Amino acid sequence: EDSVNFIDDRIKEIKEIAAGLGIENLEIQNMDYRVRSSNKYYAANLPDKVQRDYLTLDGNISFILNNEDKATSLMKMLVEKGYVVNFAMRANRRCR
Repeated sequence: EDSVNFIDDRIKEIKEIAAGLGIENLEIQNMDYRVRSSNKYYAANLPDKVQRDYLTLDGNISFILNNEDKATSLMKMLVEKGYVVNFAMRANRRCR
């Protein structure tokens, strides 16, 4: 549940940044995330290097942006906020 709330908060933040740039109707195209456990972490700050279980969260969210004129501005703002940003363009063509 905490993971879902974290991701929902990031989506909300991204949409707010986009709205601040005048980008409306930012649509989620694809979303995936993973929560994984690992027991190979040793608490470095503890003197006896106690082994701890922990969880990691990672994932991707793709948005459809209908205003390509502001794509660069949005990407710059997201990078400044600490997001990892990639640009991909997709086009479908019909063969005759």
